[in-house]
Amino acid sequence: MFFFLYILMFNVCLKVDVLTRIAQKLSGLPEKQVFGSGTFLDSARLRLKLSSELGISENAVHGYVLGEHGDSQIIAWSSAHVGGKPLLDFPEIQKLDKEAVAKEIANKAYKIIELKGATYFGIAGCVSMLVQCIVLNQRHIRPLSVYIKEYNCVFSMPVVLGSNGVERVVDVSLSEEEKNNLKRSASALKSICAKYL
Repeated sequence: MFFFLYILMFNVCLKVDVLTRIAQKLSGLPEKQVFGSGTFLDSARLRLKLSSELGISENAVHGYVLGEHGDSQIIAWSSAHVGGKPLLDFPEIQKLDKEAVAKEIANKAYKIIELKGATYFGIAGCVSMLVQCIVLNQRHIRPLSVYIKEYNCVFSMPVVLGSNGVERVVDVSLSEEEKNNLKRSASALKSICAKYL
């Protein structure tokens, strides 16, 4: 049994990370079997944006949006790569306004909601990929909302996902600035979780 989280609670739209932690506490299931979609969709949007800048397939871009699914999420620029080459070594990426890209990715859902009324097609695609990964024991690496002991918080980090759920968290190399931003993301989420747990 697994929980995928994308719900409304108490007439307040809570963040998927907070809902994941609540479900972990209430379900009685092992934490590895209770996870949220986290920044999986944000990471897909990031890869699409970067592939467009580089003129390559989005499947060739390996990079993640980490932390909170929301305002304090971060892009792990320092660990992203294409064909084994660090993403930040590409001239096209060096010219990019990285803060603007981060805001664009974080706010993409609002733009889609403004135009379409909801983002359910994107998240449905992600959930179907997660189900396939579990059923077929594919062990893909996806950035999902899981409990991260180091931060004592539930937020998105790359994990290996298979038929047993989250098999392990993949430790991502981050710059000092990215680590500090991730700590801030964890603090923001912990303060929200404290209201409900």
